[in-house]
Amino acid sequence: MNRCAPFAGLLLAMLVVSCASTKLAYNVVTDRLYFGRAMPGDQVGTGSWRDFLRDVVTPRFPDGLTWWDAQGQWRDSTGQVAAERTFVLEIVRPYNTPPQEADTVMNAIINTYKTRYSQQAVLWVRTPGTRQ
Repeated sequence: MNRCAPFAGLLLAMLVVSCASTKLAYNVVTDRLYFGRAMPGDQVGTGSWRDFLRDVVTPRFPDGLTWWDAQGQWRDSTGQVAAERTFVLEIVRPYNTPPQEADTVMNAIINTYKTRYSQQAVLWVRTPGTRQ
């Protein structure tokens, strides 16, 4: 007989009770979008990106946002790994924003970028969080 088994059961019970009594209070959601910069025969420049932010993103999120220039890679439809410069946009918004409203706004931003800059896709990551 394993002498640790009774202690493992007790530890598991304590963990379950602890987790059940700990309630995470998310009050913000972070939406992070990855916008590839490569276009057929060209690249989305910083000036074009700033215009996109001013005309498309900022009117929808006037309280603020963060963006940075990054380098990324992905596997294309032929199976080749492609490296590409990327703009990353991060928007932190209240958790209680109705999901359908938030999705509509994010999809509008994504679809405008894809159309304007001939993109196949924009990666979108959503994460709950807490603003202290």
